[in-house]
Amino acid sequence: MKKLLTLCMSAVLLLTAIPLSACGGSDETQEPAESTDTSNTVQIVKDAASEFVIVRSNSSSKDSLEKTASFRLQTIISDATGVKLERKTDVILYTDDASAHENAKEILIGSTNRKESESALAELAFNEYIIKVDGPKIVICGACEKATLQAVEYFGANYVVAGEVLEIPSDLMVKGYVDMTVSSETGVSYEDMGDRILEAYADEFIDRQGSLKGTEFWDTAEILEAFIDAYEQTGKEQYLKYAENIAKNHFKADESRVNWCGSNAFNDDIAWLCIGLTRLYNLTGNRTYLTIAKNNFNSMWDRAYSPDVLGGGLWWKDDQKTCKNSCIQCPASIAACLIGKASGDDSYYEKAKEIMEWEFETLFEESTGKVYDSINTDGTYNYWASTYNQGTFVGACTLLHEKYGDQKYLDYAAKAVEYGMTKLDNKDGVLNGEASGADLIGFKGILTRWFYRYAQYTNDLDVLGWLQKNADVAFSNRNSSDIVWTAWADKTLDQDYDPWGCSAAIALMFNCEPWW
Repeated sequence: MKKLLTLCMSAVLLLTAIPLSACGGSDETQEPAESTDTSNTVQIVKDAASEFVIVRSNSSSKDSLEKTASFRLQTIISDATGVKLERKTDVILYTDDASAHENAKEILIGSTNRKESESALAELAFNEYIIKVDGPKIVICGACEKATLQAVEYFGANYVVAGEVLEIPSDLMVKGYVDMTVSSETGVSYEDMGDRILEAYADEFIDRQGSLKGTEFWDTAEILEAFIDAYEQTGKEQYLKYAENIAKNHFKADESRVNWCGSNAFNDDIAWLCIGLTRLYNLTGNRTYLTIAKNNFNSMWDRAYSPDVLGGGLWWKDDQKTCKNSCIQCPASIAACLIGKASGDDSYYEKAKEIMEWEFETLFEESTGKVYDSINTDGTYNYWASTYNQGTFVGACTLLHEKYGDQKYLDYAAKAVEYGMTKLDNKDGVLNGEASGADLIGFKGILTRWFYRYAQYTNDLDVLGWLQKNADVAFSNRNSSDIVWTAWADKTLDQDYDPWGCSAAIALMFNCEPWW
């Protein structure tokens, strides 16, 4: 993941492509700013042959949009001219002369290691792209991968003409940007996609009293968070009403003395509801929510915290103290950070910090970013990685960096994000696993929430683009009632589904919208 080189946070970007002078916002549709001289040209294809090679970064993952962009450009040129340009990565060395690539004719896609790519990227802010001729190179790149793909499409539509010769102006320089508010795959804005999926879900799974049908404690707490996500993104009062009704009807959130620990032995369940109610407090100012969250977190902590076994950490289950799991460490840390910020009590942050230090040492594979599931009291590990644990690990790290500023938190989060985007069960880069089992089917919604908050916090548009890719495919695979099952890369059928497994799509749709 390349980092954005310059930020333009004040921009209101509404068009697919505009001149850079309009970065502050414009209501007029305009073409990208460009400079061309038709008297001199660069010939890409002539006499059914080409000296140019398409080059992309070797660090691009197999499902990256940069790799897609390089394939796409190859196809566009081949369809127009009949010539299929060779594609290579930027690690290819010219054995006769190590510097020969400097004079080689290359079309550079995205963030390659060539100085021409680096120079072009330095000119870009936020989600802009550039197309330019720079010596023997043609540079097509964006500040994020989605912008790079957009640049390729623009180049193909405006400069690739069917025929035996393909040439472009020798001083070609185009700048524009990608509109990330609307899906290029569905043609629908991400907010509208979210509205459709949420309302279909509510029609199917919420009764007239505002209660969820067929859900249990912890999955209800996470469905609550999905509706909170929707309200945070849109400000639509109906979404907040859904959330408050769920909190009241299922968890007695209007009774400040309610005690979930008395009837629920799962410490992670308690942590989840503490997160949900603290978020509701932040949105409504209703102090009862924060009181309940604090009281139950304190009770959970007292029974779960165990520094004398395995060197620290929290027990997963109060009546079964045989393992310590990421599924409690990370959500408890998130809950502690949120409560600490809402209450102004830094002792909660210190608890979160302590637990995550144990997590880093015990259940995190720093070299890969993989978050292990658990460790047993006999010292054996469960190395399984889940969307749940990758997501909450990233969330805890992001919140701790916000508080303490220690760079290791963002470094660890970035590793965990990369692992989640590339190594977890997926189909062509779209999350598609965890589609069976009572708990697993809703896990992906948790990952999207905290990956999105990381992307927003760090202004990482490549992560946002990946979330949008998942949303594009999931929305396209909805059934005739606009319900989306948890296997996002597969078609949702017109049949009955579990509400927990369908809730992940709500979180996805409302955690992929631009934040600027």
